Amino acid sequence: MTEPSLLLSFRDTFLVARFELVRARRTWQAMAVILLFAIASGGSTYGFVQILLEIENNLAASLGVPPTDAPGALTDVLLGSDDLRRVMRGLINDWSLIDDVLKWPLVAVFHFWTSLILVPWLAAFVAADTISEDVRTRAVRFELLRTGRLELVYGRFLGQCLLLAISLFLAGLTSFAVAWWTMILNDPLYVMYGLLAMSLRAFLWGLPFLGLGVACSESVKSPTWARILALIGTTGMFIGHGILIWLRTKGYGLYVSPLIGVSPASWIRSLWAGGLDTALAGLYLPAFAMVLVGLGYLVLARRDA
Repeated sequence: MTEPSLLLSFRDTFLVARFELVRARRTWQAMAVILLFAIASGGSTYGFVQILLEIENNLAASLGVPPTDAPGALTDVLLGSDDLRRVMRGLINDWSLIDDVLKWPLVAVFHFWTSLILVPWLAAFVAADTISEDVRTRAVRFELLRTGRLELVYGRFLGQCLLLAISLFLAGLTSFAVAWWTMILNDPLYVMYGLLAMSLRAFLWGLPFLGLGVACSESVKSPTWARILALIGTTGMFIGHGILIWLRTKGYGLYVSPLIGVSPASWIRSLWAGGLDTALAGLYLPAFAMVLVGLGYLVLARRDA
């Protein structure tokens, strides 16, 4: 009897995830999320293109060649310039990774850097009303007549993951469209590949915060308070990580290093590095998110929905 029950549980989870996507489309949540990510991605890409244009014109002046109206004409020279490396040093904060990162299209690198900043708060905020709204309206009672609480929770989480993946994929295409319009792209297919690869890394990066949003949604009945808790929790993750790093510099590394390794922020370097490091991050970050959702489930399971 165990195997059929397990298969039924998986089936219900995927059905709930599908319904979550359908509901997001019907309530215009999906459109709002997609537009939010697309506008943020397109706007930041346009800003980066202007910065790149200024760097290339400064480089052209130093080489004694005419300035350019669109960046990309001096890409090969720019990749070896100290100005660009200083910019990359500010973005990545790790000299050892600069050569590897510069193998990717510059637009893709900046797209991922922007995602590191924006995705945590956006993902947590969007996911924070996943459960709480139905608990507030008591609609969850009718849903629980057809499936279990665990399947409902993880199905909603999976649905939000799919929505985040779609939003980031389209955001990457938006960045490509802006770059195509405003830059000279020597290899458009490679630029598109780089943007989609970095969108995948951005998706992995957003999962822990998505899980935090769902956990907050499970913990309180008010969607407003769930959103507030999700934003506070996201901010607290970064503040806590910074405090742990500071304590390590003060000689408490033996005590705080295990906690630093648990923090999602400690995996940013792995996401930049690529290869096996990124693959390990791809295992850890979803697992961390599922643990957060599970902790929220413990609260929801004790509550009379």
